[in-house]
Amino acid sequence: MPDVRIRFSPSERKVLLKIVDENEVLASFKLKAKKTLDGNIIIFDHADIDIVLMPEQKKIVTFKKDNVTGDISYGAADRMFKYLASRGIINPENVQGGGTLNSFEVAIPDSDVEAPIKIIMLSISKWIEEERPYFEYGEEHEDLMQDRFLEPDDEEATELGDVPHDKSKGSIVPGYYRSPYWMSYILEQKEEE
Repeated sequence: MPDVRIRFSPSERKVLLKIVDENEVLASFKLKAKKTLDGNIIIFDHADIDIVLMPEQKKIVTFKKDNVTGDISYGAADRMFKYLASRGIINPENVQGGGTLNSFEVAIPDSDVEAPIKIIMLSISKWIEEERPYFEYGEEHEDLMQDRFLEPDDEEATELGDVPHDKSKGSIVPGYYRSPYWMSYILEQKEEE
């Protein structure tokens, strides 16, 4: 049976996972992760959620990242738990809300597998690779929109002075906005036109 090896690099905040069979590397995966003092493993690779593996409590917990708005973190956690359930890693009936806002958790079932945390990490790394085009598209879209607003094409921009000004714009007529009856005056003026 292949051996799964995990190597933590605290200085780079990365984890290298390798599946080795008879000293031949069958597959390897890298994750942005770190191990906490109490033995938990925090995975930072996903753009919307942080994933915490808790071997002592036998739990997987997801937390919303600070820069994520709305229910995006719910969707990411749901996709991850469905992926893990489809691989037989977790029981989907055990997924529940976590102890903090926008967190979700699931119990790791008891099994006779030698190192379930390593298998879970490999499964999560595969899921993150499947999700990667989603965040890359989001980042590219943000860059495109920023470039469009800051450096527009010639057809989407006008030079200063190219747009003619109207005689009066908006609802505030110069000189009358301080009077208590200015709104009625504007309405009368518009009716006359």
